[in-house]
Parts: sequence; C-alpha cells; structure tokens
Amino acid sequence: MATAMLASLQDTLVGGALAIAGALVGALVTVWLGPRYSRRLQRSGKVRYRLSDLVWDDNLKFGNEKPSLGYTFYIKVFNERALGTGIREVDVKFLDAESKLAIATDRPRDTWDGMHADYLNFPAQQWTVKKLMAGDLKNDAPEKMRKAKDCGEALLVVRLPLGNKYEIEIPEKGAEPTVRPLPGEEH
Repeated sequence: MATAMLASLQDTLVGGALAIAGALVGALVTVWLGPRYSRRLQRSGKVRYRLSDLVWDDNLKFGNEKPSLGYTFYIKVFNERALGTGIREVDVKFLDAESKLAIATDRPRDTWDGMHADYLNFPAQQWTVKKLMAGDLKNDAPEKMRKAKDCGEALLVVRLPLGNKYEIEIPEKGAEPTVRPLPGEEH
C-alpha cells in the first residue's frame, strides 16, 4: 500500500511539474509571439488612394487673394490598417510631356484652411478626403504657373513615413481617376 501511495504521489508530482512547465512555456510563447503577431496584424492591409483629375481655373482665389490662374484636385485615401499613417513633404511636380523634364514644382495648399499641405495624416480604418489647390506658384511665379498648365503631365510627390519618395500621376482634366495602394510595408 505504501508503494502504491508513493507511486500515486510520484505521478502527481510529475503531472504537476509538467503542468507548471507547460504553463511557463505557454506564457513565454505568448509574451514573445503575442506582440509580434499583434504588430503584424495592425500593419496588415493597404493604404489605398484615389486622385481626381487636375482642374485648371483662370480665376482661382482663396479668401482675400486676388484671383489668378491655379489648379485644384482631390486626394481620397482609405487606410485599411489598424494603425494610422500618413505622407509628408507633399509637392506637385509639372513635367514637360515630351522631354519629361520638370518645368515647375509647387507646394499645394488645402482649400479648407489655405495652409500648405506639408503632411497628410490618414487615421486607421477611415477615409480621408482633401481638396488641394495651387500653392506658392500661383502668386510668386505666375509665368511658371502658365507653363505648368501647358506642360501636359503632373505628379503628386510625397514621402512615406520612413522617407522613401513616391510619385503619383495626377490625371489630366476629364481622365479617369488614379486608384492604387501606396507601395510597400513602410507606412
């Protein structure tokens, strides 16, 4: 009987030790893999954008500005991710249609407040819609603005959060909108 009790006690101790070891291994795996899986899950999904066509207006004005030649376009972005992201250093670059050389570069402004669109934030799992308009070129260099209107090609140039530069073609007036995801996994 004593040996049976001893064997039972031994089985209980071995079972308890295995249970404790299993719990420790489970906790370590959860602590180690949990945050990695959570971060990966938060970063899954794409940041999709849609650019409207570039519309030129000979009498564009904001607030008390004198009307002059300028452009407007919409950028609509849906961030599918569980984390917010954004773009920075937003510029519009006008290229000669034949030579592909830059004619002018402009920092667009937000039509809502007239401030330069130096950055655009995209909250998690939400749409962001901005209407952008002509920036510095409109008033500082009207001759460059006229050349830009006749150039034939415009690009939205942005930097992603880790610094990579990305150029997005802005469709000409009447053309289909550009619809694509932003590249890579860095935003």
